[in-house]
Formats: sequence, structure tokens, C-alpha cells
Amino acid sequence: MAYAIDIISDSFRKTKELFFPIRLSYWLRMGIANLFGGRSPGGGGGNGGGSSSYKKQVGDLSLREMVTTFNQGALEFLSNYGVFLSLGVFFLYLIGLFFTYIGSVFTFVFIEGIVKKDLKLRKSFVENNSRGMSLFWLRFVVGLISFFIFLVVVSPALFYFFTNSLASFNFLWLMVMVPSFIVYALVFGIFWFLVYDFIVPIMYFKKYAFSSSWKYFVKIASKKKLEIFLYWLMRLVLGIGSGIVIFLLMIPMILVLVLFILLGVGIYLAVSLLSSVLAVILVSLYGTAVLALFIYAICVLTAPISAFFRVYSIEMLKKLEKK
Repeated sequence: MAYAIDIISDSFRKTKELFFPIRLSYWLRMGIANLFGGRSPGGGGGNGGGSSSYKKQVGDLSLREMVTTFNQGALEFLSNYGVFLSLGVFFLYLIGLFFTYIGSVFTFVFIEGIVKKDLKLRKSFVENNSRGMSLFWLRFVVGLISFFIFLVVVSPALFYFFTNSLASFNFLWLMVMVPSFIVYALVFGIFWFLVYDFIVPIMYFKKYAFSSSWKYFVKIASKKKLEIFLYWLMRLVLGIGSGIVIFLLMIPMILVLVLFILLGVGIYLAVSLLSSVLAVILVSLYGTAVLALFIYAICVLTAPISAFFRVYSIEMLKKLEKK
């Protein structure tokens, strides 16, 4: 029987042993690790009012004229606010890099919580920092390559946009761009699937850098490509099943969230009688706290699901390592 099917029951059993009987402190810590480093698989509204003359003018515009108007307006906006927009994007990029680093380290922290069946967050973060940095630099470099390829693919549209001639864009370019995006997504999707399901565990267990881990994986998997493909298919099937479970878990959580929202509305209405500014500040802080708690609660509840898929990948790696 295929490896991917053979290891399912053992993966379920080992995941169950991690979380049951319930150890609250372990579950809560794994929830934090899941938040940053776990990897689970996997209408219209009515228009507002407006004068009939304005609607008629818009209706009289051809598609070409609408695109031209949009192109001119967008270029004018970039001319006036491009510097501020660039600074904002750069600031968000730095924040993204920070969380990429945190997530890279916590990817190994999450594995350690599974392997050792216990987790001390601070100690584990320090011990896995070097592995996390290796994964971070990989994500950084591949991200730059990915962004460069993206720019190359959309360069025809960007050329027409920045020359204020987007209305003249030849849509036959889409026959090149769309397949390129599909290939682009497929290649990078396969790459990251192999990295997170196989290379990362090898980096953890063997204490190898990425390049050595990749060579090791190629060595043990070169003659077992069909098994890896079947594992990928089985992972998709299990991912659909886990998605259904997560959806069912979300229903009562959303109902609880609605109650918190209604409480927030009540707080705003009560405090606004004294000061509208104070009401906005309090509700903003309350909303931020509730949102953070809601996200964390989801990560705690779905920690066993994320753990199962990590256990599943580790068990598959063990099978590949056998002669």
C-alpha cells in the first residue's frame, strides 16, 4: 500500500496522544506556536444615491474612455502622493519581514512541541533561532525572485499604465500573461510544498542548512517520486476534510464573537453619552483585544489539526528514509 495511506492511522494516533488527555498549558502554548508557525491545509451591495445626470454621464462613457480616465487619475494620484505611498508600502514591508522572521522560527518551535511533547516557548525560540534564520533568508530570497518574475509577467500592462496608454493595452497579451501566472503559481507551490513538508523537518532533525537538507531530500526521494505525488494527493483530500472540521468549529466561535460585538456596541453607546472621542478610543482598544483573542482562540482550537499535518509529514519523511 502507498506510504501516504499507511501512515494515516499512526499520524492520527500520535496527534491524539499529544493533545489528549488535555494538558491545558501545552495546548495554549501550542496555540501560540500555531499562530505564528503552524500550517493547517490548505455578493454585491446596492449603489448609493446620486443624480440622474451623473449616472447618465457614466453610462455614456465607453469602456476605453473609462479606462483612460482611470489611468490618468491613477497617475495623478501617484504623482501627488507617490512618496507617501512608497513610504507606507516600505513600512508595511518591514513589518512583513519581521513577522516572516518570527514565523520562520516558530515553524521549528511548533515541530519541537510535537517531537518533545512539551513546549517552553522562550527556550525553544532561542534554540531554534539559527534554523529559523536559515528559513527566513530562504523566504526572503525566494520572495524577491518571485516578485521579480511577477514584474516581468505583468510588465506589458505596467508599460501601458505608466505611459498613460492603458486604454490601448492589447488584450492578446493576456494569452501570455495568464498561462505564465499559472506556471508561476504551480512551480512556487510545488517548491514550498516540498520545503515545508520535507525540507523543514530535515533541517530540524538533521540540523542541516537548507542546501544540505535539499540535497539529502533529493537523495532519499529520487526513486520515490510516485509516493510523494500520492502523499500530495492524500494531503489535499485530508485538507478538504480538515477544512470542514474548521468550518464547524468556527460556527459557535462566530456566535460568541457576535455577542462580543454587541457588547462593544453597548459600550460605545453608553460612553458616547459622556464623550464621543473617549467612546471611539475605548471601542477601538476593545475591538483590537477581542480580535486578537478571537484569532488566538482559533489557533488554539486548530492546533491539533496543524499538528496532525506536521506529524503526517514527519511520518512520510521516515518512510522515505527507509531503504
